[in-house]
Amino acid sequence: MAQCPAVEVSGGALTPILLTAPLFSHPEDLKALQVSIPRHPALDAVLAGDITIPCLITYLGPKPTAGTGGRRAVLGTPRVKWTFISEGREVEILVARGDRVKVSEDYRLRASLPIFHQRYTNASLLLTELRPNDSGIYRCDVQHGIEDGHDILHVKVKGVVFHYREGSMRYAYTFAEAQEACARIGASIATPEQLYAAYLGGYEQCDAGWIADQTVRYPIQTPREACYGDMNGFPGVRNYGVVDPEDMYDVYCYAEDLPVWWGVGLSPSQQAVLRLGCAHNDLPQTSTTLC
Repeated sequence: MAQCPAVEVSGGALTPILLTAPLFSHPEDLKALQVSIPRHPALDAVLAGDITIPCLITYLGPKPTAGTGGRRAVLGTPRVKWTFISEGREVEILVARGDRVKVSEDYRLRASLPIFHQRYTNASLLLTELRPNDSGIYRCDVQHGIEDGHDILHVKVKGVVFHYREGSMRYAYTFAEAQEACARIGASIATPEQLYAAYLGGYEQCDAGWIADQTVRYPIQTPREACYGDMNGFPGVRNYGVVDPEDMYDVYCYAEDLPVWWGVGLSPSQQAVLRLGCAHNDLPQTSTTLC
């Protein structure tokens, strides 16, 4: 113990007294932790792709280990919770402690902590099959004993899928011509994964169009006459299967960054599709894009 001088006032005189205080805290008291989401390198979030959002846990005391088993070991590990915040609404993605991970139904098969069970100082979130509505704020909360911490990161999913035809002529492209049509406007023909991700984000179009695997498909949210396709009245992406490349259809294109001049030759309905994509944060909102 260290002796610390102090004074006491007694009858108008100053009398020195001694106070004792520990110089060091017990190791068990060092439970403070820091939670951080590194900003560099910047994350690349694209439609239908995967993203790993880092979340690093730094301890000022001893780190937990995965070497012991049983309930005591589980209670000795940090509790991690990832949440998603968009338009003022907060949704739980998953909660984890030790090897136990509970994933919310909305993120089942899409969200995981691939490193956490091996290293309890790394709670990075892997999110697969990105959708337009995955744009928003991600929050990593960590609690260990009486200590807790958190950090947040804003993620913007780039890319938009859109139906395309030139002029008013419907179903005018062979498969090769469809690819060329997308290329002419600075885009590429959409993949099945990109079209499905757009559908999951709310996209609908009752027009059959080529996509990259030489199939013909179209996304429907609200089934109705002439738009049932092969799904018998259920919502989903209609699929004609692999089609003769000389058959004629429209096309679904995909682009990440569209220049301002791109929309000049589009019909009002096609421009509306792009405006919808901008509203859903599918495209960067900068001076060099339509958004």
